[in-house]
Amino acid sequence: MINSDHKYWFTPYTLMKIAITAGYKIQNLYMVQSYHNQDYWYLVSKIAILRDDIVLVCSF
Repeated sequence: MINSDHKYWFTPYTLMKIAITAGYKIQNLYMVQSYHNQDYWYLVSKIAILRDDIVLVCSF
């Protein structure tokens, strides 16, 4: 059962802050447009802020 009341909206800043607090080292951050019916992401807009998804690459 899914509770649709619980939603999260992350910004690059808040996502990186959570990762750093948890002890991860940030390697890269990508703003992407993802399509769930495919196995890869591809970029739609040249303006990163107009993309829907954030991918954060970290190491521990």
